[in-house]
Amino acid sequence: MRARCFLIPYELTIAPALLVIAVACGSGGDGGSPGGDPTDSIRVGSKPWAVAIDSERDLLYAGNEFDNTVSIVNLKNPEEPKTVASGTGPVAIAVNTETGLAYVADAFSDEVTVFDGAEVVTTIRVGVQPWDVAVDSVANRIYVANSGDDTVSVIYGGSHEEVARIEALHEPWGLALTADGRTLYVANAATDEVVAVDTDKGQVVASGHAGERPRGIALDEKTGRLYVVNSEDATLSVMSLPDLTTVATVPVGLVPLAVAVNPARPEAYVVNSLNDNMTVINTETNQAVATVPAGGKPWDIVVSPDGSYIYVAASASGEIRVFAADDLAATAAP
Repeated sequence: MRARCFLIPYELTIAPALLVIAVACGSGGDGGSPGGDPTDSIRVGSKPWAVAIDSERDLLYAGNEFDNTVSIVNLKNPEEPKTVASGTGPVAIAVNTETGLAYVADAFSDEVTVFDGAEVVTTIRVGVQPWDVAVDSVANRIYVANSGDDTVSVIYGGSHEEVARIEALHEPWGLALTADGRTLYVANAATDEVVAVDTDKGQVVASGHAGERPRGIALDEKTGRLYVVNSEDATLSVMSLPDLTTVATVPVGLVPLAVAVNPARPEAYVVNSLNDNMTVINTETNQAVATVPAGGKPWDIVVSPDGSYIYVAASASGEIRVFAADDLAATAAP
């Protein structure tokens, strides 16, 4: 996605009938964008709070909280994104790469909207204030963290029905699922802890203390580490698996909301919503090595499966910022 400019049509929230053409330019040269600048910037809807990638179909999904829509971007043809109505407050998105369906947690209408590309398949009632979603593509099960009633909904993708509820949680926010689908990690904001849930039994089997009000979490199974952002004390907890012991606490920016791990290099990325930036962390040393501007009020982040690109939902600026991982590494160099 480097060294190119493209036209991005999008509709203004305040004037839906008006089509505006924005120009986004990639950086020139082989070195990429200097100083951690974004490689591309994709305009989406109003106040994007969620971003997800369907790597099998080259699609990007953005959940726009303010106008209750989801923007769908074809990454091979990004000049023609589509924006489709969702439920109220789309705040999290996860994709089943086997079926091609995307699951959107609508926090303020207590439901999950199911998308097949730009088509809405169905909506599913879940618990109160669903705030995160995780997908087991093999078993076709979807897990939804209901922060308002202390549960996780379990949905079977084949029937689009809620089949179980995991209880005994405490304001669950972030979710992370192992590749085999057997263990679900849940960030309990009310008790400052992360718990491990045996998904076959539907029961909590382990717990560990994190920082103050943990929110987003990310799992690195290769290293046996779980990364947890703590929104009230501006830190990242690094926890060992399976015992959930905190092995490092890394200072980041103010009100960190999401974290993502790069599968191809020893890096993790934290978006700090009150500082309008992103912290780059070396996961071998557990130290912050760079701070990069990330747009207005960055809320969510995802890394491409090959580790080349980082996508940040900048809510205040209504865009998805795209960073090349190589450029961030250059920024972090002394």
